[in-house]
Amino acid sequence: MDRISPRASCAGLLACLCAFALGGCVSSETVKLASTAHATNIATVLGQVETQREQCNAYYRQLEALQEKAHATRMVNTIVADIAANIEATSFVEAGLEIADALSFGRENFRYWMTAIEGESLEAKRAWLRSEVARLRAADPNSVRADLYEEAAARTDDELTYVHNALELRTQRTLLNARFDLLRAQVQAMEAMHGIVDEYLRIDATIDGAKIGEAIAAAEKFEISALTE
Repeated sequence: MDRISPRASCAGLLACLCAFALGGCVSSETVKLASTAHATNIATVLGQVETQREQCNAYYRQLEALQEKAHATRMVNTIVADIAANIEATSFVEAGLEIADALSFGRENFRYWMTAIEGESLEAKRAWLRSEVARLRAADPNSVRADLYEEAAARTDDELTYVHNALELRTQRTLLNARFDLLRAQVQAMEAMHGIVDEYLRIDATIDGAKIGEAIAAAEKFEISALTE
């Protein structure tokens, strides 16, 4: 068997390596650009999810503010009716002060029901008030706070119509935000997966045929045995 020369061996090895490289996956520039554009689109969608979330939350905050205004206005109307029934015994100055106080108290009362009294529904809030009354009475049978809580728990659904509406709006808002959280997680998963694909597609695996020919020709002229002498 004839012995293969080091020169031929080197050239053959280089040719095999080049053939192996040519067998790799090469992404066209069009595909790369499309992938980059898709990544940008996903980022835009992610931004839109947060934009829509904030717009929906702002809308629900406005609706809740309207319920607060309606609750306070209802209390003002009660005061106005009382003033009208005793108009001869009430001065305009006193009437104005009473109305202003009623408006301020109505807003504070609404916020108190929404934040200070625990529970996400009127039923839950009344249950909390009753439990507090029992706890306070056990410590002090003459507790003034227990009296106030007892009075609050006795208020009817009709009196608390706008508090009930606001609580329902908050429940809807919470559910909506949970859906936005899910949508954001799904888009983020898409973004992460596409990031891997895009990184792979950006790898420049393009082979220059002319350069390969030059490399093989140079290898054929190289005497590798000189390195072993």
